[in-house]
This record gives sequence, structure tokens and C-alpha cells, in this order.
Amino acid sequence: DQLGGVGLMIIPRLFSFFFISLVIMLVFSGALTTYTTLYRSQEISFLMMHPFSMTEIILFKALESAFYASWAFYFVLLPFVGAYAAYERLPVHISLIAVLFAVPFSVFCSLLGALITILFIRFIPRSGLFWIVVGLLFFSGGLYLYSRYVPIQRTQEDTLLLINRFVPFLSVATHPLLPSWWLSEGILSITRGNWARGGLFLLVLCSNALTLLLIIETIGARVFYRGWQQSLVSDGNTRRS
Repeated sequence: DQLGGVGLMIIPRLFSFFFISLVIMLVFSGALTTYTTLYRSQEISFLMMHPFSMTEIILFKALESAFYASWAFYFVLLPFVGAYAAYERLPVHISLIAVLFAVPFSVFCSLLGALITILFIRFIPRSGLFWIVVGLLFFSGGLYLYSRYVPIQRTQEDTLLLINRFVPFLSVATHPLLPSWWLSEGILSITRGNWARGGLFLLVLCSNALTLLLIIETIGARVFYRGWQQSLVSDGNTRRS
């Protein structure tokens, strides 16, 4: 706030930077929760013995995993947005609007983690050589990102140059295709009184969450059962050994 006009440029980027960390947290949480609820729960065997379709089971467990993975997210979001609203002397309903935005955002990120787990269990081999190759690829990708984004990029504005110096990955967090940017821009648009732009980003979050749900329904119905059998066989071999 004391930086004046510079602060107006920093705040949206800090919002996006904050929410992209929550994206990573929710995706990992959704992946781990899905593994527990879909592949380590005795309830799956119970549901399969009843007249439920595979699609119904997948959707039910995916939404259940999203709930378990994201409930703590709101205890992080509300104090953050509430403190900003109190400092800017914004109406109390801004925090409630943030919760409205957070619902499709958390569902989208958790379902993304669920989709990763379903594909991982079905198609990823468990050999040690494979994981060595994956580790080398991630290490190489990390070196590339470090060399690509950490060095200070020349910009026309000294302010952005200063921001990139202190927070090198800030430009990545504000990428327009990231759900973290949709969430931060939607909330900030509402706080500025631009309800049309805020509603646009809310619809973008909802449409992407519903689309991802359809993708999980389609892919899960085809590959889940085989992956579930593989996990049972792998678990049985581990116990026998």
C-alpha cells in the first residue's frame, strides 16, 4: 500500500502467486485422497456387488475425494481474502463471494488430481528403471525452468523488473490459462466493482470443473476397473512377499 501505484501492480500478481500454490496443494491432495477412496477402500467392492454402474461409482467417489481433499482449503482462503477485504474496507459479502469462486476452483483442482491417479494406476509401470527415467526428466525440466525464468528478464517497466527480481516465478503464476489466475482475477474484479468480468471468470471455473468431471466419467468408466484389479494384484503380491 505504501508503494502507491506500484502496489496496484503487485497485488494482482501476489494473489495469483498465492492461489497457484493452492493449486499444487489441491492437486496433490486430490491425487492422494482418490487413491485412498478408490483403490484402498473396501466400499468399492461393496458398491460393485450392487446395481450401480461403473460411471455412477466413479462420479460418486471422485466427488467424495474432492470434498475430503479441499475442505481445509477454505480455512486458508477465508482469512486471506477476509484480511484483504478488511484492509481495503470492502463489504463483508466479498468473503462469501470468494467462497462461491472457491467451490468450482477446488473441485477442478481436486478432480485433476483424481484423473492423474486413475491414469497413473492404470498405465504407469512400477519398475525401478522407469522411475529413474522419470526422475531424470523432472530434474532436466527443473533446470530448464530455472534457466528460463529465474534470470531477470528485460522489461519496459522498471517496476516489473524489480518484481521479477524478488519473485522470479511471478510471471508464471499470472498465466491466463491457469485456474489460479481465473480465481484471483475473478475475486479482484468483484472487489473493483466489475461484476460482469467477475461473473465471466466464475463461469470459466464452473465450465472447466464440469468438463473435467465429464472427462473423469468417460475415462474412469473405461480404465478404472482394470487399474483397480492391478492394484489388488500388486497389493496381494506385496503381502505375500
